[in-house]
Amino acid sequence: MQDSWKARSNLTLTYGLQYVRDTGRSNSDLPGVSVLNTVGNIPGLGGRERQPNLNFAPQVGAAWDPGKNGRTVFRGGIGLYYDNTVFSNVLYDRVARLANGRFNAQSNDPCATHGLVVVPGTPPANTLDATNICGNPVGSVAPAIVNLQQQFQAAYAALSPSSPNPNSVSQILSTQQGLLAPNFQTPRSVQMNLGFQKQIRQSTVFTVDYVRNVGTHYLLGWDTNHVGDAAQFQTNCMPIAPTPVPVNCLAVLNAINSTIAANSLTNGICPQATSAGSSSQTAVTCYLANVPGASMVDFATHGLDSGAQFLGGYPASLLGLTPQTGAAFLGVNPAAGRTTVFFPAGRSVYSGLELSLRGQVGGAFRGAGSTNLQVSYTHASFRSNVPAGQDLLPLAADFNRPTAFFGPSEQDRKHQVSLAAIMDLPHRLRLGFIGRFASPLPQTLYIPSSNLPGEIFRSDVSGDGAFGGQSLIGNNSYGDILPGSNIGSFGRGIKASDLNSSIQTFNSNFAGRLTPAGSDLVAANLLTTSQLQALGATIPNIAAPPPGNVGLSWLRSFDLTLAWPLKLGERFTFEPTVSAFNLFNLANFDATGSRLGGILNGNPGEANGATATNRFATRVGPGSGVFTLGAPRQVEFGVKVSF
Repeated sequence: MQDSWKARSNLTLTYGLQYVRDTGRSNSDLPGVSVLNTVGNIPGLGGRERQPNLNFAPQVGAAWDPGKNGRTVFRGGIGLYYDNTVFSNVLYDRVARLANGRFNAQSNDPCATHGLVVVPGTPPANTLDATNICGNPVGSVAPAIVNLQQQFQAAYAALSPSSPNPNSVSQILSTQQGLLAPNFQTPRSVQMNLGFQKQIRQSTVFTVDYVRNVGTHYLLGWDTNHVGDAAQFQTNCMPIAPTPVPVNCLAVLNAINSTIAANSLTNGICPQATSAGSSSQTAVTCYLANVPGASMVDFATHGLDSGAQFLGGYPASLLGLTPQTGAAFLGVNPAAGRTTVFFPAGRSVYSGLELSLRGQVGGAFRGAGSTNLQVSYTHASFRSNVPAGQDLLPLAADFNRPTAFFGPSEQDRKHQVSLAAIMDLPHRLRLGFIGRFASPLPQTLYIPSSNLPGEIFRSDVSGDGAFGGQSLIGNNSYGDILPGSNIGSFGRGIKASDLNSSIQTFNSNFAGRLTPAGSDLVAANLLTTSQLQALGATIPNIAAPPPGNVGLSWLRSFDLTLAWPLKLGERFTFEPTVSAFNLFNLANFDATGSRLGGILNGNPGEANGATATNRFATRVGPGSGVFTLGAPRQVEFGVKVSF
């Protein structure tokens, strides 16, 4: 509903009210989903989702002409707007909740789950063995790969509508792709604007607009079972009757013993770890003394790790293991795996001030027609809870403090300037020009990851097990957000010239020390600080940027088009055109999909490794289409026919 009212004082008021009904239905009331109530530490997690059927969106706006001559206007408005809820929003939620059916579900990475491939069938342990494939050259294991593929295809061919859903949370007590929380709310935004427009002369208009958009209830996901979270590790590993030894302590002892037994240099030589304290520490000391190059990777590959990495996020039972023989950092519920749930907790704020001047002038020279000119400038800020590159799967940067990080989003450009002109030339030619200048995009700085097992002991400085909020199925090349920085800090609070100082501060306060997960092992008397240091299970030292390191770049582009409209009769217009994009061939870097990286590993494409001579990987290229903004100069010839 929308209407308007106009008074004699030349004040126009526009108001409206939108009623939004969401017809999507939740499957959270299906049998078996109540198992979610036992996963994590959130009561009612398996409850039926809230149905957003009463979303009302009021809007109101006003415009005032104080001079009553149409030359000056003040305007303002505010409105509430809801996002569209399409099927893709609930796609993963639906698949995880249905207990039976034929699903086109993708398998896990076998090399991230001990060579075991989970296939459809009756849980808990319907798996295929791929241990002879992982870590070997493709050519040498090609027959084994073909055989594994055939077994996997046969398992899916045997499915029926009544077959158990291999990805149902009621079957595997885990969901990697995410469920919608019971308190689901439709994402919405409140948009406010104030504007002023003044006709300066007959054909020139000056405009000032302020726009503010506050988005709330945007989906933000985190692991509700807190797999890999150091805070969930019980450090009282000494049995006190009648309380038994915590299962995570038994998993650590099993990992130590399995590591010793798997190495020929220690098997039968080093004693078994039977309890926390001198027994476990003596076994680790023996291993260090007998194995050259011993590292935490050795123990992590046998379970001294996060369940998100050691088990690929699945519960131990699904892979034929028990909590005692699975991962040491197994979360709130040892029987469950990583359970990602999306809550309506995200928030974003956009504020922008735009100034523009538009006008029309006479011919610039003899024979030329009129010229339309426009100059605009925008000063803006766009902040959110989601780090750059996570728009499609918005996970919290810290699973224990989901909304703690709030900073410049990946689309934030502080300054934008545009210049445009269209000129009528002799002989019916038309010349068009547009120039764009935009300040650099921001980037989030991350502690580098080793891409090896046991990352919770190196780059998980927050202890939440999230590694920068990313999925841990497989390995990643980055860890947590650099302490002392925020989402989008690089290019905003931290300039390229400040980066060395920020890295030095980190190295002084964090490098060489234990992560919360490592501190848990020491507090439980399972290992000592010196043993963890000898195993390389400490926060890494970050390399200083090279001399002349660069930050993210401005966008600069000048485009020119020459057209020749030819009238053919009364109905047809034949218009040949030639266009030059990025006319001056200015080098542009750091577009949205190829910006300078924030992983502080010292590589040329990252913030602490890029110089003016080695940053070619972040230069804007032609892309897959005809034109990409900021790409090297391109010339286009075309013909437009209108009828």
